[in-house]
Amino acid sequence: MKKSLLAIAIAAAVPAVASAQVTIGGLMDIAVTNIDNGSKSKLVTTTGDRSSNNLNFRGVEEIGGGLKGLFHLELGFDVDNGLLNGGLNGVASGAGNGALPVLNSTRAGSTATTTTISGFGFTRRSIVGLEGGFGQIRGGRDYTPIFLAVNGNSIHGTSGWGSTLTYMNGNSTVGTGVVGHDVRFSNAFFYDSPAMNGFKVTAAYTNAVDFEEMTNNKNGVGSSLALVYSAGPLYAQISTSNQKDTTGTGTNLQNSTSPGKKEVMAYGGKYKLGDFELAIGGQTAEATTAGGVKTKNEVLFYGAAYSIGATRVSLQSGQVKVSGDTGSAGAGGGKDWRALTLLVNQSLSKRTSIYGTWGQISNDPNQNVLMRSNGAVYATSAAGKDPTAFGVGLVHSF
Repeated sequence: MKKSLLAIAIAAAVPAVASAQVTIGGLMDIAVTNIDNGSKSKLVTTTGDRSSNNLNFRGVEEIGGGLKGLFHLELGFDVDNGLLNGGLNGVASGAGNGALPVLNSTRAGSTATTTTISGFGFTRRSIVGLEGGFGQIRGGRDYTPIFLAVNGNSIHGTSGWGSTLTYMNGNSTVGTGVVGHDVRFSNAFFYDSPAMNGFKVTAAYTNAVDFEEMTNNKNGVGSSLALVYSAGPLYAQISTSNQKDTTGTGTNLQNSTSPGKKEVMAYGGKYKLGDFELAIGGQTAEATTAGGVKTKNEVLFYGAAYSIGATRVSLQSGQVKVSGDTGSAGAGGGKDWRALTLLVNQSLSKRTSIYGTWGQISNDPNQNVLMRSNGAVYATSAAGKDPTAFGVGLVHSF
């Protein structure tokens, strides 16, 4: 009886603790992969090839009147070496802490390092917001509406070697003349409408600093908008993104007096019929420098998946046509490329699964798009080479 009275007294004294809900979760992904950069192959330990490694803290508070307060903090790390990754500024290749490894170096340290890591933190997500009958509004660093819309449209999201990350989210480390949309906005506000007859609108606006990922350190104003329909077996989306961009490559964004720009539009749908899923989509991305030089990417991707029991097999292909002046050797032709991704996932339980993933990039003579998974990027040996990768891995969420 005394214990019961004590518990009641504590709960009454600290009602905020009783009403708050804070959850700690995350995911760990480790794999063994054979990488072929077009000239030689190497067996390596990789991490995050199917799903991004993360540790996250999420909280929700019932305020009353249907209103909720919320937050989400999420950081990334590498399972194979225990180091944090995802700093806003970092190396382009070489060392393991937040880097993009190359085939000729070790991830623990390399002379290929080009820029010093300047910071780590909750760079995967860092938001606080309110949710109610009006929808959800939040501020901080989060995924762009166009990225989430395209990810839902893809047959296996960003999972696997040579997936949509390769041909939809362009950056200068991938190849020549590559243009795409950004994964996240920093210093931004986000809005998600409530679902209405299957339709939902999401929007975001950023005011220009630390725009995205490791390669961008001078950033421009940008916005993104998506209209998504999701009901029953059908998913469909149309989405846009625009940013001020001084270079036309998406890497040095800043709010200058006469900036260039990057404009992206994506679209597509996915349909589930029993154990089968079919998806098709596309994206047009055009970058214009302050001097008026244009580079355009036209993307088409399509895929299919089949599930039998706890096993899911998915196959997706994408092709990219590059036009305009890319500002690099071979500009004006021979820069198209194609990607193919196969992913086999076997669920062992609700939280644990094993997987195999194979990918190939087919580059035209003047293109050097490299092999990329959800967690790592490996450089192609030379323009015109066709890199491949095959790996098997284990994923556990908690």
